[in-house]
Amino acid sequence: MSEQGIVPPRPTPESFALLAAFRAISANAVYTMAPKAAVLKGYDYYQEQRLQHYVWSQDRTTLTAQVEGTRLYEVVFSIVDGFLSASCDCPAWDPSWLCKHVLCAYFTTKHVLSPQLFRLPGGHHSELLGLQAELLGNIPEPVRTVKPAPTGAARKESAYEIVIDTSHLPPQLLIQKHGVPLSGEWGSDIPSDLVPLLNVSRHMSGFGEDPLLHYLRVHDSPYPILLVAGDESIPLHWSQSVKCRSKTEIDLAGGQIRVRAVCLADEIPLERIVRFRTFVADVNGGRLLYLKDEQGWALFRSLRQRFKGGEPFVDPYADLEEGARAVPSSDESGYGRSQGADEDTEFTLSLEEFQPAQIDVTYKQINRIVRDLRLKVEGQNLPVHRPELPLADDAHALILNPPTGTEGHSSTSWTLQAQCRRGDFRFAPSLATFGCLSALGQGLTLSGALRTSKRKTLMYETFFSLLSVREAKARDQRIKMALGLDGWPRAVSDEAAQWLSLHLSGYARTVVRLQVH
Repeated sequence: MSEQGIVPPRPTPESFALLAAFRAISANAVYTMAPKAAVLKGYDYYQEQRLQHYVWSQDRTTLTAQVEGTRLYEVVFSIVDGFLSASCDCPAWDPSWLCKHVLCAYFTTKHVLSPQLFRLPGGHHSELLGLQAELLGNIPEPVRTVKPAPTGAARKESAYEIVIDTSHLPPQLLIQKHGVPLSGEWGSDIPSDLVPLLNVSRHMSGFGEDPLLHYLRVHDSPYPILLVAGDESIPLHWSQSVKCRSKTEIDLAGGQIRVRAVCLADEIPLERIVRFRTFVADVNGGRLLYLKDEQGWALFRSLRQRFKGGEPFVDPYADLEEGARAVPSSDESGYGRSQGADEDTEFTLSLEEFQPAQIDVTYKQINRIVRDLRLKVEGQNLPVHRPELPLADDAHALILNPPTGTEGHSSTSWTLQAQCRRGDFRFAPSLATFGCLSALGQGLTLSGALRTSKRKTLMYETFFSLLSVREAKARDQRIKMALGLDGWPRAVSDEAAQWLSLHLSGYARTVVRLQVH
């Protein structure tokens, strides 16, 4: 221990890997890590030299940076699932965005490792040396002999290879020489254009351009790329011009429904793929392809979660003779990317399981669903059309069914049933909408003050009386008026108004449903 009680670092694979992960992040990546205001505040903290000390854990797997704020906050860096991870014990910490203390530690650490970055005015040399000693101690700087990158025929015979190793989840990127992976400590004798790819799997997920993508875009003749899958070693060719899209495919064949997350390369579906960060490896075609986003797999993930990860939602529509499982489509949008280890891309279920499912899509999402969905019957593609708005003769009914019972078992309970009608066709409404009635009856998610029979009765009456009111402003005014007549306490009426507004707005949304007929 040092005089200040700080564990002096010594070389270990973990400490090498963590520092290499910092070096692998480009300086400009910081501008995508958090909102502009947080980045600027973090830089201000860096200029004010608020990082007081570095502390390594005993096993050298975590690095703590002590940053002065209202008090001394601790920013902890580690490698989690192959990625550089950060956390802070300040009240403002949010895992989705980096706080100013983490950003201060980032600026400071990048400067300590590379003094030419984020230069400070003179007079701070002694402070820098102190932090450098705590951060590096007797960990040597990575020494490597950088060779000029070979080109043409010389590169084809290169001893170096870029390897996507699927034995790890998620897959890892390795650089190997003569078939031997280079360690996370960085090696010697490394061609200059491969240096940024060392420890690329520890690139901070979601921030900045993927280092491998950047490498492939700027090098016309990249080093050989291999996909290692079990005992297979498959050469991959970087195909930059191929346009890839993600889609969800539903295929009905022989009484079975197969649901797949498919990738289309120039509109041709790939049969066997491996997903790796911003890429898809076409295993059968031996190609490495760029996939901009996985938005088209949002419906696949919703269906898989509901059919394979949840319990069925049984609905009491006796005359329809079916239970039902609510499967609302996902609201995912943007350019999200799955970073988890779950690589399942398809599942199968019987037609009997699929038939009673309620796969509901709000009408405002329909353009995305039509774009992202592929329908097939017996392997043949079907066109996916944008459905029309509900017809004028569409109707809804609320039916009060009398008590029923079986032999030896009588019932005194009446059943309220909601029903949708299109001509002679009868079907169940959205369970996501009317499931709120069961929750209200059981008092789920309600405060004790709203669980009294009298207050729940008023909420039922208000709910059913306003089903025909589609305009949100008018509906909210009617809710306020109905609740105000009984003189409820302000907190109770506000809770009831929020509940009614939420579920009535859900009822008012136009919904289309995917079904097999």
